[in-house]
Amino acid sequence: MKTTTRIFKRTLVFLIVCLLITSGIAIYTLLKTEPPIFKGEILSDIPYSNTQTLDIYQPIKRVFQKSPVVIFIHGGAWIFGRKTSINFNRFNPAVNRLRNKGYTVISPSYTLATDDKSPFPDCINDVYKAINWVNAVADSLELDQNNLTLFGESAGAHLALMAAFDAQLPNIDFKRPRFNCIVDVYGPTDLNLIYQNEVLDSVNHWMNKLPDALLPAHDITSYLFGFDPKVDSLKAFAFMKKYSPLSYLINSQVAPVLIIQGAEDQVVPQIQSLVLKKRLDSLSISNELHILPQVNHAFIGATDAQKQQVQDWIVSFIVRNTKSELAIPEEN
Repeated sequence: MKTTTRIFKRTLVFLIVCLLITSGIAIYTLLKTEPPIFKGEILSDIPYSNTQTLDIYQPIKRVFQKSPVVIFIHGGAWIFGRKTSINFNRFNPAVNRLRNKGYTVISPSYTLATDDKSPFPDCINDVYKAINWVNAVADSLELDQNNLTLFGESAGAHLALMAAFDAQLPNIDFKRPRFNCIVDVYGPTDLNLIYQNEVLDSVNHWMNKLPDALLPAHDITSYLFGFDPKVDSLKAFAFMKKYSPLSYLINSQVAPVLIIQGAEDQVVPQIQSLVLKKRLDSLSISNELHILPQVNHAFIGATDAQKQQVQDWIVSFIVRNTKSELAIPEEN
């Protein structure tokens, strides 16, 4: 019982931090948009590995003989978040529009950090396994494995980029498929820059002011690394390089990338997106970058017009890069 209570309290701390960063967004989303779970048919909690499951949001309209697939990977700093958060985030209109156009949207769970274990590399391997699962069941579920998009937000975008850039990690059998495109919404691309970000220090400083009963066993960086990076800086540097998407972006065999970023993002600063675009350009990889002025992480501070732009950019980019001859034209 004491163990359960301790885990609950530690989880509560991170949920509080998340709420401070994304104040009121979930409520706004529910009031202003229609969650995908309220529309069409949903297949829930389908195991894709021994430890993880996924939800399938089937097309609202049947447009293709085999449905193009969008794999949505949720955010949450690799510490919290759920696959069901697809219903409480900033992309409900885009998800519903894609399903109306005949796309299947799949939202997998993945390994998160715990007190005694870093989420890496398991969270990356989970995404690989989810992609492998989609390819394995494509025929039985009438999915078009030749039209596959990766779409991630924040930590989820980091995982999407790792898969798209074919980060070869041990103990997993993963052959990268041909992706149509990648949608990266304020995803970390260089973990060294994130670790040096003042936001982590300020969050840890705030958490240290909490009552002892609510304090986690480690600071946020220790949760992510699985060890104290201040104690072993060389090990920490190697860790960050190993799990940074930019480390694997070394050739032009990458699908087009859409990057969406807030100019005032205090969690994943816009330099993360700018260095990604620079590398993509240097390799002549098709990409599109949209920086939203005066917008923070999770689109805090975005106007209604900017939020609508985000939906349009995502839908247009994915539809434009769908290769099926049965693809319908994008909306005006």
